[in-house]
Amino acid sequence: MIDLPQLTESHIRAWTDPGSFGRGQGYYRAGHTITPRRQGSTLKARCIGSRPEPYCVEITLGPGGIARGECSCPVGAGGHCKHAVALLLTWLQRPDTFTTVEDVETALERRSKAELVVIIRRMLERHPGLEQVLELPIFTAAEDAPPRSSLEANGMVSARQSQFHSPTPSEIEETEFVRCRRWAEQRERRSCVLEMEMRAMDYKALQSAVIEGDVEGATRESQRAIAADADPKDILNSGLIPGMEEVGRLYEEGSYFLPEMLAAAQAMKAGLTELRPLLAEQDVEPVGRVALGTVQGDIHDIGKNLVGIMLEGAGFEIVDLGADVPPEAFLDAASDVQAIGLSALLTTTMPAMEQVIEMLEEAGVRDEVKVVVGGAPVTGAFAEKIGADGYSPDASSAVRKVKGLLGI
Repeated sequence: MIDLPQLTESHIRAWTDPGSFGRGQGYYRAGHTITPRRQGSTLKARCIGSRPEPYCVEITLGPGGIARGECSCPVGAGGHCKHAVALLLTWLQRPDTFTTVEDVETALERRSKAELVVIIRRMLERHPGLEQVLELPIFTAAEDAPPRSSLEANGMVSARQSQFHSPTPSEIEETEFVRCRRWAEQRERRSCVLEMEMRAMDYKALQSAVIEGDVEGATRESQRAIAADADPKDILNSGLIPGMEEVGRLYEEGSYFLPEMLAAAQAMKAGLTELRPLLAEQDVEPVGRVALGTVQGDIHDIGKNLVGIMLEGAGFEIVDLGADVPPEAFLDAASDVQAIGLSALLTTTMPAMEQVIEMLEEAGVRDEVKVVVGGAPVTGAFAEKIGADGYSPDASSAVRKVKGLLGI
C-alpha cells in the first residue's frame, strides 16, 4: 500500500479559505462525511449537503500534502469547499473509518462480463443521461483514421478475399461513399461529445468563479469562453446565471451572508462586462426591463445595487435611477419598463414609496407597470397597505418575485 504523507490541520487551512474551513468543521462534527474510502493516494467520500443527493468529494495527497481535489457541489471546483474540508478532517482525526478499495481499472478487470452488465445497468438507473454513451463508437489509435480497405471495412469481402477480388467501379463508388459517411459520422459524434464535455467544464468553472466571488476568475473564464467562440447567450445562460442562482439558494439556506452575496455580485458583473458588447451585436433581447431606485430622502444603495446585479444576471435590463430619487423620476421611467423596484433603508423614507404609487395612479399608468418594494424596515404587510404588487426581503427573492409578476 502507498504510504501517504503526514497530514496536519495547517495543510487543510492552507488548502481552503477560512469560511469553508469553519463550515467544513461543522460538517465534520455533524458526521456529514459518509462512506469514506481510500484508493491509493486518493481519499473519497460522499458528503451530506443542502440537497437530497449527497455530493461526491475526493482529495489526492502528494509528497507536499494535498495535491488536488474535486467535489460535485457547485462550489467545489478544485476541491477547496467545505465538503472537502470535512473529508480531510475525517482522515486526520479518524483514519480507521476509511475502507481501502482497489483502483477502478483493477476492479473492473477482475469482474466477469455478467457482473459488468449489472454494474452498467445500475449506473444507467441512477444516471439515465449516460445511456447515450452506449451509442458512441469506441475508438483506438488505429481507428482514428479511415480503414485502408474500404470493401473489407464494410464487410463485403474478408481480408483474405480482398487479395484476389477485383471490385467493379460501382462497388468502389458505393463502398467509398458508405465508408466515408460512416467514418465522418463517427468522428462528428465523438467531436460533438468532446465539445459538449469541454463546454460544460468551462461553464462549471465560470459558475464556480461567480459562486466563490472570484472577480478575476469570472473575467478570465468569460474571456476564455469567448475566445473559444462560445455563443455569448450560452455563456450567460449556462455559466453566469446558474452561478448567481446557486448563490441565491446558498443565501436563502443560510450558508451565504451579505459579504458573500456582494462578492458574487461583483464577479457576476465582471463576467457580464465581457459579454455585453457581444450580446448587443447579436441583438439579444432582455427578458424584461426594470427601473430601480432608492426613494427620496434615502441615500443608501447597497441593497438596491445588489438587486440590480441579480436581476441583470437573470437576463433583465436595468434602468438604475440611483439614490434619493424623487417620485417624478419613477413616473418618467414607468413608460419604458415593465417593473419598478423601490428601496428604502430608513423608516422615515418609507412614505415616499406610497407617494410613488399614488403618482403612478394619478397619471393613469399604474396598471401598466408592476411595483415591488423592499429594504430593511419594509414588510409584506406594508407593501400590501400601500398597494404595491410585491415585496421582497432580499436580492435573491427579488428576482423570483419580479419573474413571477411578469409571468417569466
